[in-house]
Amino acid sequence: PPSKKPTPFTIDELRTIAQGFRSHPKHSYYADAAIFISQTACRFGEMAALRWGSVGVDFGIVTFAASVSRGHHRDTTKTDESRTVVLTETVRDMLRSRHHSTNPNPDDLVFPAPRGGYMNDNRFRGKIWKPVLESCGIDYQKPYNLRHTGVSQSAANGASLAEISEQTGHSVKT
Repeated sequence: PPSKKPTPFTIDELRTIAQGFRSHPKHSYYADAAIFISQTACRFGEMAALRWGSVGVDFGIVTFAASVSRGHHRDTTKTDESRTVVLTETVRDMLRSRHHSTNPNPDDLVFPAPRGGYMNDNRFRGKIWKPVLESCGIDYQKPYNLRHTGVSQSAANGASLAEISEQTGHSVKT
């Protein structure tokens, strides 16, 4: 049977979700990670495995070369190919702020779990994502829809299919 087509979040929904994270009494810590995924169209595991050494010195690019799933690190992405993504000014500013507030080493995670180590995608989806969407009054969609949203926003902003495929690590056909 055909799978359900992804439904990206609207700009208003994204703003509501970002504000929902920032104002949530227990889950504000995760706001930057959610914004990062929606702006870069990366996979959750790529965000969770991202280290400061993979962020450009001017915070203008990141290179996705690793991933993590269910807490298990891989030295490669899902597609076994690294890729470099140019960042929006919003993401540059956020990364610059995070960097200056933590003064990290190149091997430190950009988005560590609150107690250190890798964020867990299952825990994020069930214990963090769902409550934030509920508090925002937004119907549940998987966190993966943040990736679809990033792709849709890139297309809406005039990116070509070739540019989007390079950003996401997909073939042009996909």
